[in-house]
Amino acid sequence: MLQFFIYPFILLQLTILSCSTEPVHEREDDTPALPEIVGDSVSVLMIGNSNMGYNDLPGTFRELCEVRQRPVIVGKMIWYGRCLDYQAINIMTQNKIKERAWDYVVLLGCATRIAYPSEASWSGVKWAVDTLKQVIEKNYPASQTVYFLPWAYADGVTWTTGEVHSREEMQENILANSLSLSRDLDVILAPVGIAFKNTLSSGYMWQTLILGDRVHPQPQGTFLAVCTIYTTLFGESTELIPFTQGLNENTAFELRQIGSLTVLDSLELWNTQISN
Repeated sequence: MLQFFIYPFILLQLTILSCSTEPVHEREDDTPALPEIVGDSVSVLMIGNSNMGYNDLPGTFRELCEVRQRPVIVGKMIWYGRCLDYQAINIMTQNKIKERAWDYVVLLGCATRIAYPSEASWSGVKWAVDTLKQVIEKNYPASQTVYFLPWAYADGVTWTTGEVHSREEMQENILANSLSLSRDLDVILAPVGIAFKNTLSSGYMWQTLILGDRVHPQPQGTFLAVCTIYTTLFGESTELIPFTQGLNENTAFELRQIGSLTVLDSLELWNTQISN
């Protein structure tokens, strides 16, 4: 008979406990909500060299899109130590382009070739980009070709015999020749090198963005490049996207802001055709 008295007592205790529980309040967040992404996934192929391979730039781009909940398909074809003229004749690169109908194909070549083109190398740069663009558009006419405007080396080309240009002078050459390439071949520019320049102008040391070899990117440099490319392709600022890739939150915010503003402040200059 004791069990008939115990059970009601237990139920009464549980009822009292559940009724006395304090209500849970969700933490308020003043950050504006980002608009929902509507539409199918966007496919992006990245073709480049070691500056794209270091820190896995394509993978970092994919992670940024995942944080933003933007569906993407990201492919890559990276050859260390090679310029775009090699990619243009490489059968593996051509097959990668033909793998699917890519919405965007991002091309990164050698910074020295675009900064200091001799007559032969300049024609090689233009030929390579034009050749790849033709393969890209033949595979899928709606594809957009994007030229990754590279950053200048940390000390320019002062380490090259007979060359004394500083980082700033090298970057100006890269900008001028990239703009010419964009006009002549009607390609979009992703102004990564200018985002690097703007970051350094804001007070950051070059060691923040570039490794000790003075050429390849630090993780912060890859992060900045990815934010710049994202805004180039989608026309959306990365400023409020909670993506840090393990960086200090303040640093990540500033790099997202600089990368996106570099694009959005000069859309016409970069020949963007933003429709997303």
